[in-house]
Amino acid sequence: FFIVLYIKNFMKSRKCNQKISSKKIQFSKKNQNCQLVSLTLKRKIYLIFMSSLSAKEAVLKLSKLNILEKNLNYIISILIECCIQEDKYLKYYSQIAEILCKISKILKRSVEIAFLETCKTIFRYKINKIKISGNFFGYLFSTGALSWGCLADMVITILVFIIYISIVIQA
Repeated sequence: FFIVLYIKNFMKSRKCNQKISSKKIQFSKKNQNCQLVSLTLKRKIYLIFMSSLSAKEAVLKLSKLNILEKNLNYIISILIECCIQEDKYLKYYSQIAEILCKISKILKRSVEIAFLETCKTIFRYKINKIKISGNFFGYLFSTGALSWGCLADMVITILVFIIYISIVIQA
């Protein structure tokens, strides 16, 4: 008798839990779908950078992707990450960023924001990564792809940042 009551109560509670969990699953599937889309987009962008022979070819392949405006910042963040992960500075990534900055104001603003974020977190990087990042942004400043006005948004407070800016200016 007690076992029968326990099983009935268990089944009732299980049905309620299944209804609740099915709502949670539907919500999480939407989240997972968005995450999956962004992950596949990031993967495509990364593969374009790695498989292209020239900067112009990479930009041409990126233009064929038809990326939404809200996802354009992925291009810049992946580009900077690819550049920083190399053992030595490669002009290839800077040339891609230069072309992208000259093509679109949105991408130019994304690069400026990425520069400011890099300056804020530069103390976390190793020396080699700081040099590569400095050369990357230095190239963009020297070619005119980025305006010097974005430096006005920053406050110089850290010694590492001063060293970083000297690397950018020397590049």
